[in-house]
Amino acid sequence: MSKDGRNNHLSPEILLDFAESTPVDASWTEHLSGCEPCSARVRELQRALTDARELVPPSPGKAYWADFGSRLRTEIAAESEMRKSRSRRRWWAIAAGVSLALAGWLAWEASRPTAPMPEMSAETLLPPAEQDQEFQFLLSFAEIVQNPEDIEETLYLVTYAAADPSQLTAEEQEQLREKLENLLKVGENEKS
Repeated sequence: MSKDGRNNHLSPEILLDFAESTPVDASWTEHLSGCEPCSARVRELQRALTDARELVPPSPGKAYWADFGSRLRTEIAAESEMRKSRSRRRWWAIAAGVSLALAGWLAWEASRPTAPMPEMSAETLLPPAEQDQEFQFLLSFAEIVQNPEDIEETLYLVTYAAADPSQLTAEEQEQLREKLENLLKVGENEKS
């Protein structure tokens, strides 16, 4: 039997179930029939429930309803303004936090020792044209080949062959060999 541990009576929840005529455990009904304090409490609760059901709430009157709409709009506007204000404060707090974090990071970055940057100029970054073998090759190649179509086709074949010679067909390999032989012959003729 579920009883209140303090004085061996039924709990207020069970007594209210009896007062509302809610189905309850048979052992509780047995206790109620033999316990005058619990029975009296159920009768009190039943009278209170009956009085509450008969109670008619007072009407607020015509004056209350006359300006009800305007009061409601005022309350809604005030609540809306309060929410906007909270939202603004929240965004300002976030912005302040981000600003502080950024300022801290910038201060930390500024305080870190850094190595001086080397001076950069064309002379330090690029070798002199006379020492650049690739540049010299391209320069001599341009002098040897007079026909622009030959230059483009030969460069295409050379580039393709340098990347992966197996990508050239047998015909393209033969064309490349012939063009390079011609370039070498023209270059030797110009030197002599």
